[in-house]
Amino acid sequence: MVIQEQKSDRVKTFLKQQQDSALIKLRNCIHNGCLDENDADLAKFKTSFRQLKIKDDIIYQVRQDSDRIVVPEALQNDVLNSVHNENFAGHFGLNKTYAK
Repeated sequence: MVIQEQKSDRVKTFLKQQQDSALIKLRNCIHNGCLDENDADLAKFKTSFRQLKIKDDIIYQVRQDSDRIVVPEALQNDVLNSVHNENFAGHFGLNKTYAK
């Protein structure tokens, strides 16, 4: 999962990325310039690998519009909940969205 950074807690993100086994492998791949496509943890990064960079010790996906943080697995539910369940979330649920 990749998200756009919006004043996120950089320390929390950094620490969680450092503890995520897939992202530890990914960090090594970025430094070495190669991706082991046979590694199940890394296969999901195959299509975006060339867009990944490390900036201030945090892994980002570089996009034309902005750089987006690669979200550690331990934070993915928190991120999904914050963008779907908060009062300012992007849509009003399946039924109301479908009715439009």
